[in-house]
Amino acid sequence: MRLETSVVIKRPIEEVWAFLSDPFNMPRWRGSRLAVRMTSPGPMGVGSTVQHRIVLFGLETQITHTVTEWDPPHAIAWALRFPGMHSTSERLTLEATVDGTKVVRVHGGEPRLILRLLAPIAGPVTRRLVNPQNQNLKRLLEAGRG
Repeated sequence: MRLETSVVIKRPIEEVWAFLSDPFNMPRWRGSRLAVRMTSPGPMGVGSTVQHRIVLFGLETQITHTVTEWDPPHAIAWALRFPGMHSTSERLTLEATVDGTKVVRVHGGEPRLILRLLAPIAGPVTRRLVNPQNQNLKRLLEAGRG
């Protein structure tokens, strides 16, 4: 399963990067995050791990992010581990434009066998979760609350 979304934020790329690269901002724009904690020492970069408590389809669970790409201020990617999926990833790329910063989010994942049966509805459901997150991100940063 692969899902790509994008949003243009009327803020400089450095400001958008600073907000997105700080995992403690995730609950502010990704509503489903209840708590975030770093589980690796040192500053964020390739190999850093972050644990999230989230609500997913009405149930509380934990997700662990491991940073796999760190290219300030242009890209960040991580591998995610959570119940029901073999491998899941997310990559955010940032591009300076005349209108601000374009953020492209690409989600990819390979569900376990039982969840493959739900694949035809997983894409639309995921898009309904991700699009409001993008709009929250845009609203927060453009309002200067980032």
